Amino acid sequence: MDKNRRLTLTEQETAKVLHAEGRTYHAIARELERSPHTIKKYLMMPETQEKVQEIKGELSDMFQNLAERMITSITDSDITNLSAYQRTVSGAIATDKSLLLKGKATERIDVRVFSLEIKAIDAEIGRLEKAFQHRGQMLVENTGAEEEQHE
Repeated sequence: MDKNRRLTLTEQETAKVLHAEGRTYHAIARELERSPHTIKKYLMMPETQEKVQEIKGELSDMFQNLAERMITSITDSDITNLSAYQRTVSGAIATDKSLLLKGKATERIDVRVFSLEIKAIDAEIGRLEKAFQHRGQMLVENTGAEEEQHE
């Protein structure tokens, strides 16, 4: 394939979307099988940069919407399930992606630390559930014993 010819309309649109997603000139060039210089030259054009910014805005809105849907979909029963952890992580990733696409800084969080904190919270929830179940059983037993005494 001739790497020095002009980009086709399809290649131009693909390059803009890939660049908006954060891909480098070299990565885009490899995917399109074109010269990195050709890709950079096209993406540095002011009208192309403007379009890339529009695409970034659309992607940012899409990820923000996804994050909000994922976070609001968590129910009380999900909190005790592993799926809540998975949804929380997915929501956090979508939020992070949205902020990055808007050019806003995101706080660096060590995922391993975050994961350990979630596991500790899950363990605490499990412990509390067992304690509540035990107290509930004791309450039922005490209520039954009181009823027997009144008879």
